[in-house]
Amino acid sequence: MNKLKILFINDFGYRLGGVEVNLINQAFELRRRGYTIKILTSDANPSNSSLVSDYTFKSYSDKSLSRLFNQIIYIPSYLKLKNVIEEYQPHIIFLHNIFHSVSPSVLLAVGNIPTILALHSYELICPTGAIIKQDGSRCVSPGSHDLRCTGSLKGYVYEHIKQEIHRLLLKKVAAYIAPSESIKRDFTNQRPISSQIRMIYNGIEPAKYEPIKNFNRILYVGRLSKEKGIDVLLKAINKIKKEIPNIKVDIVGDGPEAEHLKSLSESLNLQNTVFFSGKVEKDKVNDYYNKCTFLVLPSVCPESFSLVGIEALNIGRPVIGSNLGAIPEWLIDMKCGFLFNPGDVDNLVEKSLTLLKNKTMLLNMSKYGSKYSRKFSNDTNVDNLEKLFFELTNKKI
Repeated sequence: MNKLKILFINDFGYRLGGVEVNLINQAFELRRRGYTIKILTSDANPSNSSLVSDYTFKSYSDKSLSRLFNQIIYIPSYLKLKNVIEEYQPHIIFLHNIFHSVSPSVLLAVGNIPTILALHSYELICPTGAIIKQDGSRCVSPGSHDLRCTGSLKGYVYEHIKQEIHRLLLKKVAAYIAPSESIKRDFTNQRPISSQIRMIYNGIEPAKYEPIKNFNRILYVGRLSKEKGIDVLLKAINKIKKEIPNIKVDIVGDGPEAEHLKSLSESLNLQNTVFFSGKVEKDKVNDYYNKCTFLVLPSVCPESFSLVGIEALNIGRPVIGSNLGAIPEWLIDMKCGFLFNPGDVDNLVEKSLTLLKNKTMLLNMSKYGSKYSRKFSNDTNVDNLEKLFFELTNKKI
């Protein structure tokens, strides 16, 4: 039997973050299994990285006056998809992030082709996409907007109009994929959702176990934004340093909070303790995993999954993560790391010092986490995707 032809669609075609890494992992494994995979994205490429796209459409500027309209209806992406469908004739359309450069209006072009949407984040039910309000407070009822979500009455009205348009467009989606039970719960019964939500954990390519060599180096990898809670980590390091003066911290990533976090680090006199590496190419991130003692995920808002956490466990590095969102689903407390109370600096200090001062516990967690994390593999992820593909196309594996 001929394998299916699948079209992936995403806002960006370069390695911006976990969404793009997940897309690339899935495309690689599906191609290895004999599927024909094509990728459609915008042509945005600010870092001049290699694009993974087979097809592109012209992107628009986030600073343009038309961006609010484009995030709902963007004609270039719609027209490009119509052309791609005519040329490629895919059996399945697989949407990843489509709430910026692509825009959900592409759904007007899918016709009767079974279409899947991955719920990587909260754009459908949260104006910021991160379950955090404009005033910095955490949202406890996603999908129910107030002025603190949008920052203005105009924004409030716009979000309601946008959500209603999304609800109509998303009727074309045959199935949703949630990368965790947490995000599945948050999206179940939300107004824009009208189809089944299938929970399928993300996967990674297994890495070789590397014994811990440094016992005083903490790592953060990810976007530098408010919801990630990096300020909580810096405040914790300020206290940890008093007990372990030679502690070092690597902050890998970039984002809107970069300058603020650097200023905070300086105000805490951590210039010789905390090192901001900026954005690092994917093949170099493993070097940071190798030289760290453990990874910290200090998020103050729910994570949909967190590939970096699984990558760290896989290579043999325990994780200390917020007891929030999807993190407790894969981080087994006291087995492959610790969970701590979100935003609680003292609790993070306590858990960190426990690991830094107990080498036997650290090494046991290192070995356990590496073995346990193998269950979150690309193979398992794609096995589950295949079942969904064939359900939607009424074919058998």
